[in-house]
Formats: sequence, structure tokens, C-alpha cells
Amino acid sequence: MRDIEAVKKNLILAADDLFGQLGFEKTSISDISYKIGRSKTSLYYHFKDKYEVFSDVIKMEFDDVKGKLQAVRDKKYDSEKNRFTEYLTVRMTHMQKMKAYRNFIQNNIFAGDSKLKGIVADARKGFDSWEEEYFRWICDRGHKEDIFSDKVKSEMFSRALINILKGLEIQFYLTEDEESMEMTYEGLIDLLIFRNPILGNGKVAESPVL
Repeated sequence: MRDIEAVKKNLILAADDLFGQLGFEKTSISDISYKIGRSKTSLYYHFKDKYEVFSDVIKMEFDDVKGKLQAVRDKKYDSEKNRFTEYLTVRMTHMQKMKAYRNFIQNNIFAGDSKLKGIVADARKGFDSWEEEYFRWICDRGHKEDIFSDKVKSEMFSRALINILKGLEIQFYLTEDEESMEMTYEGLIDLLIFRNPILGNGKVAESPVL
């Protein structure tokens, strides 16, 4: 049983590399199998078709990012400010490493296979829901610590932040301008970490948002 699961895992990893390099359309079942020294029969034992392989690859990539971010959420910090700074930094670093997702954004986001888009949308929906819950918690903490005024609603805050981050991801994947990406994230961190007189109660302070 362990050998069977190991083969499946290796097929997913091989497909991740190939989807990242060649894209979904140009990657064949034979390419994936050959990369780990197996026959197509071995791949079809685990997967119905290439779409199912792609689905598992995208889920793996998002689960990997979630795992890295969950470690930040669970870790002890001397301040919530430092936790959130690291959260956004880790998020940026590991979203850049999502090979298959990155290739999809670069080549299929505006046109292409609707089935492929549906697979990505489903994986993304789960990740966004998980992250929105965390951002709502951030906003609730801001209310309790008198960082945000009551006018800032947690639902609005979390959705707005999700949309901002998704927009930055697309910008990076399409331009591959890592320096600009890092500068933009640093600006976002500065905006969110320190009290904003518009979001808060009109008092500029050195207090952290978290």
C-alpha cells in the first residue's frame, strides 16, 4: 500500500513540474509517466484522466501554502504585528512557488479550457474561505484593541483584503516582476500594521493593527 501511495505522490510531483514548465495542454500522460519511469497504465491506475491529475496537483499546491501559513498562525510571537508581517511574507514567498497554478494564470486565466478553470476555481474557493476566516479574526481583534472603528466590518475587511492579494498574485504571475511585487507587499504590510486614521478612530498612532 505504501508503494502504491508513493507512486501516486511521485506522479503528482512529476506532473507539477511538467504543468509548470510546459502547461496543461502541452503535457501528456506519457510525459508524466515517463518522468518517474512508469508506464501510462500506472498513471491510469491512480487517475481517470489528465484533468484529474491536474486537480490533485492544484490541490497539493494550495494545501502546501496553507500548511506554511497555518504554521505561522500557530506559532508563538511576541506581538500579533510580527505574526501578520510574517504571514504576508510567507504567503508571498510560497504563492510564487506554485508552478502549475502560476502557468495556469499566465496562459489560461483569460481564455482557454472551462473545465480547467473550474478545477482551479474550486481549489481557490477552498483556500479563500480558509483565509477569509483568518482575516475576519484579524479585524475582530482590531475592534477589541481599539485599532479599527466600528465602521470597519470584518466581512468587508476580509473580502477586500482577499481581492487585493489575489490582484497582486495575478500581477506578479503575468509580469514576473519580483522586485515590484516585494515592494508592493511591503507597502501593504505598512498600511495594515500601523493604525490608519481613516480606518481607525481618527488618531494617528504607532500602535500595531494586530
